[in-house]
Order: sequence, then structure tokens, then C-alpha cells
Amino acid sequence: MIAACAESLPFADATFAVVVADSLLEHVADPALALAEMLRVLSPGGSIVLWFPTRHWLGPDPHVGLIGLPLIPKKLASRYVKARRGPIFWP
Repeated sequence: MIAACAESLPFADATFAVVVADSLLEHVADPALALAEMLRVLSPGGSIVLWFPTRHWLGPDPHVGLIGLPLIPKKLASRYVKARRGPIFWP
């Protein structure tokens, strides 16, 4: 396993046929730079798979696991999460 900063990947150009970023871009300081790094390490003809939640996702929130958060104003959603799960740190 290699731990690295998404904005500065420790791999040579065109190393991977597939690059997967699952719930990553909403957590990095510079998403454009992270995406540029993914493109750099991707081999020609390769694929990038991106998945990230949004405030309007109707499924379970990937950070706290509760359904229905997009339907509640953010201030009330924070109270709901605290009541159900404890402290919350919105991404």
C-alpha cells in the first residue's frame, strides 16, 4: 500500500490503465490539480472512474450514513446528524 497526496502522485507518467477516485475530490485542497495528476499517470486510452457525493444525493450520506439529509435545510441537518450520530464535519 502506498499513501500519497492526490495532487502529487509518486508514479511515473502513463503508469496505470485505470485510475479510480472514490469520494476523493471533495476532500482535496486543489481538485483540478488532483485530476491533472490522475491524467498524468493514466496510460493512453486508459479510463478514469470518478465518484463523489453532492449535497443533493438522495441516497445515504456517505459521511454519516443517514438518508434524507438533502431534503433538510443544512442547519437542521446538522442537528439531525448530531442527534443520530454525534458531531458532524461537513465536507
